[in-house]
Amino acid sequence: MRAERAGERGEPSNVLDLKASGLRPWLWVTFAVLVAALNVYTALLVFVPASDDWLWLGGWANCGVELVASTLCIARGLVSPRGRGAAVVLGLSLLSWTVGDIVLTVESLGGATPSTPSPADAFYVAFYPLAYAGVLLFMRGKVGRLAPSQWLDGAIAGLGAAAVCAAFAFHGLVNSTGTGEAGTLTNLAYPVGDVLLLGLVVGGFAVLFGRCRTSWALLAAGMALNAVGDTSNLFPNSFGATRFGIVFDAIAWPAAIVMMSMAVWLRQRPADQLTSDRPSRSLLPNLAAAGALVIVFTDSFHTIGHVAIGPATATLLMVGIRLALSMREIRALSEERHRQAVTDDLTGLANRRCLFRVLHAFFDEHRHTGIERSLAFLFVDLDHFKEINDSFGHPVGDQLLRQLGERLSESLREHDLLVRLGGDEFAVVLIDGDAAYATSVAERLTASLGQPFALDAVSALVSASIGIAVAPIDAQDSEELVRCADVAMYRAKLGHIPFAHFEPQLDEDGGQVRMLEELRAAIDERQLVLHYQPQVDLRSGEVWASRL
Repeated sequence: MRAERAGERGEPSNVLDLKASGLRPWLWVTFAVLVAALNVYTALLVFVPASDDWLWLGGWANCGVELVASTLCIARGLVSPRGRGAAVVLGLSLLSWTVGDIVLTVESLGGATPSTPSPADAFYVAFYPLAYAGVLLFMRGKVGRLAPSQWLDGAIAGLGAAAVCAAFAFHGLVNSTGTGEAGTLTNLAYPVGDVLLLGLVVGGFAVLFGRCRTSWALLAAGMALNAVGDTSNLFPNSFGATRFGIVFDAIAWPAAIVMMSMAVWLRQRPADQLTSDRPSRSLLPNLAAAGALVIVFTDSFHTIGHVAIGPATATLLMVGIRLALSMREIRALSEERHRQAVTDDLTGLANRRCLFRVLHAFFDEHRHTGIERSLAFLFVDLDHFKEINDSFGHPVGDQLLRQLGERLSESLREHDLLVRLGGDEFAVVLIDGDAAYATSVAERLTASLGQPFALDAVSALVSASIGIAVAPIDAQDSEELVRCADVAMYRAKLGHIPFAHFEPQLDEDGGQVRMLEELRAAIDERQLVLHYQPQVDLRSGEVWASRL
């Protein structure tokens, strides 16, 4: 019952350093006035003997504080497009609770005691689904998206908690509160809803790791105040009847509403981009599902009652839906990660991992089944690509690589595989392709590079050197096949020809490639000696230009 809330709320004065939190000046002044008003009323509750006149006046004053705070929360969504949905929905939830307090204050005029449940309870209870949606929208605005299954966690936890409370504590609460079943169910909804919202906010610290810590901490503090205040209100004959319990129950909700309204206005600090996101974990839905399962199992040999069986059955049904959604999300995530694992981010082509997966599968089939199939492998290396990067910048080079992937794909069959190995190196896998077909493909690839590439405001021409190797003729495993094509590609590049086939008599011992490497080593080690012999005109004595 909410009679005790009709006009007894407040908040400590040192909740936040509002100015340091980045609130605008007029907001800082408004929230400071709200906090000051609540502090004054808290002092009156603690030090001044209660009377009907000033409690009634204080009730309207606290309703005014809540109304201003709720309006400020909604205004945050109206004046700023960022986080608009979360601020408006959360503000509507706070406004719903405020309207409940107003209705209860009206019902309490003249010292009347409202019934339980009362019309005000409808507005109080409406706070919870709205607040739940607002918190989830806040989380989604910070992390980009929330999986559909995560939206069901609150429903599972709420139904499960209600089932557990109904099964093991309901009858005791009916006897202790003296408000009957309807009143006990109504009062029980508040602490259960508070705990669920608090669990959602606490779980959000894992989802929002490194983001909006101050705002999220304010939400968590507000939810914690609600939970303790509603719990004290549920036991009016014990903790709720003490002086501290009465004061705390009186100040809990207006303080929480001010804090939650303040949370949506706080200016967020930049998140730590070097900190990886943590997967979200929620313990409450798991505990709720376990509790519901225990209730259903216990009811099979000991009657518990429909008050608990209904929510327990609904909890298990929601768990089944949640499991189905989770399985679908896991499958989609697995497919997406597999696609990312075998795809080059820049061009969208297959990557090196995908290449070796295909090559390993081919050679495994060849060794274990004896099926005679051929595979042609083309190693494609762009010529003078570094000059394009150096002249026009890496973004232009990336644009060229993307266009190159599209153009090369047009020269291949549907079941041929085009791979970006890295940098300016590409590869083509021709399943069931022989040397002749590989030659025709190399010719088409070379011809496709003959047209200039339109890169922003410039037009660029590129060429490529292509090395060709055929399995199982030239190689018996994946790494050896790539090496053979790589060696042939270097021979094509040195010979300034478009493509070259792997030839053992030229490439097996290194050939020109080894000579090139030896020449580079000789230059680096200063093994080359230059002898200069000038030519002199004997008649004039003039020294001519040097000729080696």
